[in-house]
Amino acid sequence: MFFFFNDHKSELLEASELPYIKELAEANEFYYQKAKDKFDEFLSSDITNIDIPALIEITKQSNFSFEKWLNSYSKESFEHILLLLIGQVVSYFDTNAAMKNKLNEYEDKRVLAKATVRQDKWVKWLLEFKSGADINTFPGNIRNAILFIQNPDANINIISEDYRKTITERLFDGENPDLFSEMKNLGIAAKNPLNNGVLYTRILYSDEIKNLWFESKEKNLISLKRAFQKWMKHQKKANGEKYSIDTINSRAGALSSIVNRLNLGHELLSDLFQYKSSEDFEIAYQKILNAPDYEDINERGNNHYSSALNLYRRFLSEYDLDDFELDYGQAYTTQSKNKSNAAFLQWFEPLIIALRELGGTATPKEVRERIITDMSLSEDDINEVRGKNQVNKFSNELAFARNYLVVDGYIDNSERGIWTLTQKGLSSPMNMEIASDIFRKIVSLRNSDIRYWIYTPGEQARLWNEFLNIGIMGIGWDEVGDLFDYNSKNDIKTALQELFQDDKSHKNDTHALWEFANKISIGDIVFVKKGYSLVLGRGIVESEYIFDDDREEYKHIRKVNWAHIGEWEHPGQAVQKTLTDITSYTDYVEKLEALFRDEGELFEVNDAPEIHYNEYTEQDFLDDVYLSEKRYKTLKGLLLRKKNLILQGAPGVGKTFAAKRLAFSIMGKEDTSRIKVVQFHQSYSYEDFIMGWRPDGSGFKLEEGPFYKFCKIAEVDDENEPYFFIIDEINRGNLSKIFGELLMLIEEDKRGDSIKLLYKDEQFTVPPNIHIIGMMNTADRSLAMIDYALRRRFAFFDLAPAFQSDGFKKYQTDIGNAKFDSLIAMVEQLNADIGKDASLGDGFRIGHSYFCVDEDITIDDDWLSDLVEYELLPLINEYWFDEPSKAEGWIRQLRGAVNG
Repeated sequence: MFFFFNDHKSELLEASELPYIKELAEANEFYYQKAKDKFDEFLSSDITNIDIPALIEITKQSNFSFEKWLNSYSKESFEHILLLLIGQVVSYFDTNAAMKNKLNEYEDKRVLAKATVRQDKWVKWLLEFKSGADINTFPGNIRNAILFIQNPDANINIISEDYRKTITERLFDGENPDLFSEMKNLGIAAKNPLNNGVLYTRILYSDEIKNLWFESKEKNLISLKRAFQKWMKHQKKANGEKYSIDTINSRAGALSSIVNRLNLGHELLSDLFQYKSSEDFEIAYQKILNAPDYEDINERGNNHYSSALNLYRRFLSEYDLDDFELDYGQAYTTQSKNKSNAAFLQWFEPLIIALRELGGTATPKEVRERIITDMSLSEDDINEVRGKNQVNKFSNELAFARNYLVVDGYIDNSERGIWTLTQKGLSSPMNMEIASDIFRKIVSLRNSDIRYWIYTPGEQARLWNEFLNIGIMGIGWDEVGDLFDYNSKNDIKTALQELFQDDKSHKNDTHALWEFANKISIGDIVFVKKGYSLVLGRGIVESEYIFDDDREEYKHIRKVNWAHIGEWEHPGQAVQKTLTDITSYTDYVEKLEALFRDEGELFEVNDAPEIHYNEYTEQDFLDDVYLSEKRYKTLKGLLLRKKNLILQGAPGVGKTFAAKRLAFSIMGKEDTSRIKVVQFHQSYSYEDFIMGWRPDGSGFKLEEGPFYKFCKIAEVDDENEPYFFIIDEINRGNLSKIFGELLMLIEEDKRGDSIKLLYKDEQFTVPPNIHIIGMMNTADRSLAMIDYALRRRFAFFDLAPAFQSDGFKKYQTDIGNAKFDSLIAMVEQLNADIGKDASLGDGFRIGHSYFCVDEDITIDDDWLSDLVEYELLPLINEYWFDEPSKAEGWIRQLRGAVNG
């Protein structure tokens, strides 16, 4: 008997007694009888009068649609009869099958599994099978489905190659057991022998057993991934620089996702961290390189997939994995570990000891008092304050230590105002090394762009207890399958419309699914709500998106550490949607965060984790902004030399977009902390910009403005990094009035000089590392020309419509929409006419950014019509308000371009 059956005999027998499994074992009818009947009918069908190779070629078309193809034949035709049979077979095989809701006759729409196979592939391979092709050449998922339905008493209906390999490697230590004999030896067998394969699959997939084979796999994945990340921290790029945390996380993410991106799940393990030897990985590596879509996906991903693969090859070849403790949550080299110098880490061990001495549970006040006694802290230690808010240092650092220990599972705080040690906290060791590792581990999960979400776990939060117990969040719409199979929001919307057989927009459902899979990130904060008025908890996202087809419902999940649990009154009325990104509503986020703070728990600390930003290169700028390399170098040179630059151009040429990315490209990373954006308007003043007196309820207070504060921050930068102050609509304000005495100091040769401020007895300097970028719309006739005193202090750079640039042409080709092409051609003619008009000129031309959209927005007839009616036509009417016949002519032509 294989070790698993011997070691886990009792668990297997207990699982076989579960009601839903026992019911299956005692059933008379074969569980997938309709699928077998339909497959047998397919096998016996006559294909004498059908050109099978021609049908196979049709499945390879890029616009393949099974239902449209099926309906293109008359119902009496041989082709329709065969294709309908294939559609019916697939509707019993795969949960994502096209027309499953129409063709699957089971009331519960039961299917063998989720196979991660597109409909065109199913049809192609079933046609190949019908024409006599060798089944051993088929993709694993399709081959396994066919073998199961032919011999269900000798095969399990787990058709995923990934799961089959995982079971063999984790459950049976790499051996290949006779599962059926071993189960029967334990006395586990179905009344109908045909149900044995289904029965044993159900047992293996039960929570009691699945945890045994997933747990081993998950531990290995997490530990090996962290070992790789630690290894990368000590590597250097070709230019000698170390890899940033963002790059390290990006490369690790690529190794976990590339197999699914390439649809190779039938050939390879889905997560490359499952490959522990160079030999095994090399085989997988070659299959990836030879995948049809690899070059395209890698290029669109800026080659980070190829970089990740090569780094992992080096990692496996250079390091013996025995040098690593491959244990859950740990992946240490045998070398000594560096300790973090974050001050609040010193309180991890005293906090744990104090709670143990207090019986494992206590109030924050009791814990503080015990630590003071244990460590003989002085009055100075206890009462020291810091920061502009005069926060108590001891209480604040202790609260931070407690937060990290909650996140890592040492302390439970589900009861408000009470700190309780978990089993881990009661029994696990704690010292500065362990504290440092916890700190680094948690910081590595968090990025600079943490987002906040409010979320409902099922209708009226009915699944909250389940999700809380297993540490996940999930959403419904299971029928759409794995969300990574969809490239855009529109693809998801189409899938929903097909599933529900309607033409509704499914806007909210689509948005929730897309954001759940693609927008939520590890480290994001999730608030749980029930109805409109109750908050149930707060958690930190700990995993990427997972489609768990083994769950009965809510199969779209992410792992979450639910650090706060209870019931709180929601501040105001909550939104109704299942999932909402609330990051931009800062006041609302702050009110929610305040619900979870214990007394004295203030989120301010000097030893805050360093923020790591995504790299941003010159090439990134050229990819994002439709500007030639030569003009980019000119633009960059002007700003660095002159320090002050104005981007001027017609509406829609992407001035603000280009300004931020110019700053990123000079910094070499997307460091938003060194960028400040303001917008001028007619009422904007020196008091708004630099400083001025403001009423504060008891009189007047001198308030500092954004430019003053930004200069002070830049001035004390130890490394003299560049900072960028961006002013939108710069010519809308009275510039001399706004800048005041600083008009002189912003000149490039006056940087570093000082002058006394109007409202403050202070010598003020505009530091040399401040760069000012203004944006000016040349088509706004309501604005006066920028005054000469300021004009000579700025360099002016024209941004023109970029319809003929290589970047926009590629973008246009990728869209592939004839009406879009027609509209672009018409706008180029319109721009030529505007440029020739003596009352307008080139500065009034229409820019390309009107036509640039995010990847998740589909350019269709409705979008094009809205663009013309509500954005372009108002401009035309304004431009030629005194020539209505000319305006009307262009209006007709623009409408014709999208309606013709």
